[in-house]
Amino acid sequence: MDRKERITQLVDEKLPAFTKVSDEIWGYAELCYKEYQSCDCQIKEMERQGFRIERNIAGIETAFIASYGEGHPIVAVLGEYDALAGLNQEADNIHRNSFKPGEPGHGCGHNLLGAASMSAVTAIKEYMQENNLKGTIRYYGCPAEEGGSAKTFMVRDGYFKDVDIALSWHPSQFNYVWDGEDCLGTYNIIFHYKGIAAHAAACPQLGRSALDAVELLNIGVQFLREHIIPEGRIHYAILNSGGTAPNVVQAEAEVSYVIRAPKMADMYDIADRVIRIAEGAAMMTDTTMTKRVVSGTSNLLATKAVFDRYDANLRSFLPVPYTEDELAYAKKFKDSLDVSDRKRMINCLRADYPGKSLKELEEMLDMPMANYICRETGNTASTDAGDVTWVVPGCQLHVACYPAGTPFHSWQMTAMGKSPLAHRSMGIAAKVIAMTALDFILDEKLVQQAKADFIEKLEGQTYRCPLPMDLKPGGH
Repeated sequence: MDRKERITQLVDEKLPAFTKVSDEIWGYAELCYKEYQSCDCQIKEMERQGFRIERNIAGIETAFIASYGEGHPIVAVLGEYDALAGLNQEADNIHRNSFKPGEPGHGCGHNLLGAASMSAVTAIKEYMQENNLKGTIRYYGCPAEEGGSAKTFMVRDGYFKDVDIALSWHPSQFNYVWDGEDCLGTYNIIFHYKGIAAHAAACPQLGRSALDAVELLNIGVQFLREHIIPEGRIHYAILNSGGTAPNVVQAEAEVSYVIRAPKMADMYDIADRVIRIAEGAAMMTDTTMTKRVVSGTSNLLATKAVFDRYDANLRSFLPVPYTEDELAYAKKFKDSLDVSDRKRMINCLRADYPGKSLKELEEMLDMPMANYICRETGNTASTDAGDVTWVVPGCQLHVACYPAGTPFHSWQMTAMGKSPLAHRSMGIAAKVIAMTALDFILDEKLVQQAKADFIEKLEGQTYRCPLPMDLKPGGH
């Protein structure tokens, strides 16, 4: 039996246990830094599978590392399990039907993400035992990917300093390995203004409006947008407008800004300009401004040697032998989707299949599941896995778990999260991850090539953690 056959067998043997884990986490649907049941569920399963557990990673109660083996190479496989606010949805229901309106739900597939990664490292552990292999395989249980920057804290606090290779993946609508070119670094700053309260009719001259400062900041940023790089993004939300009484000069107000850009130097430059506008707004209103960074992530760097092994292994497991029932299930959800993103997806296909006609590309896109390679472009995203790839050679795999066109953070993605289709795709991801990790465990020259590729990718840059050293997980 060759390596691929044995890895496939090992993943398939354990898949029922990890399918159960995935479904349990789907039901818990716990938000950023509150994933207590989800974390505990994963720890118990990894203990049962014979892994050593290190808890409270980077001071985070819901983060852990599960390890097997000794010495180098050390391969880290990343997993997530946090949910999204407001996406509670009944499983398998093709209509939006939140049964607990406003409650969280797994609309980004993180229940599948962690379970597949666990399945992969368990298969590798079994293979290492059978073949008396040296090295270490680790599963990193990572909470709070959605806005919490947990992996960034882990990187900042040194939990990847001895790792040789880092592998991540994400449930997706296409099969591909992400080159990271459209990944955006992020910086989340909260600006708090303090002024002086006064009655707005009787003595407005005595007041200093914090809300005016927030509005002037927002106006200044609107004018800034014309003068940043086209790929840059600036988002904001007013967290505190100072109250609901219009006849009072608001003494306090607060606004949250997220700055994004595909290169960290550009992101920091934009952030510095936003900060100067915030300072100017305080001067104009005679208020005081304080700021705090509450989260941040770096863009993802794809190391060539890791990308190439991921890509080769992914292709070896395609096409997926979907059943007629699975394809019929996928089609029902595909028919419920908005087609507004169709042009972008056609352009993605055209980039990978330039010789095909428009009709052929449309036929590919209309398949219930994208059972082919297609590198998705133009769908800019951010992830704290990016910070890991700035300190360790790594890359991110994407496996089609949902029909092409399914938006991330959607009720459709939530509803499909416990389906046999999702479970099958989770298994494919586990096999590709396990094969790729094993490539590096078995080949020291490949590890060294990855390290050389990593140095080349950095182009002389050094990692700058976007988080202040005194910032605690959860923005405290």
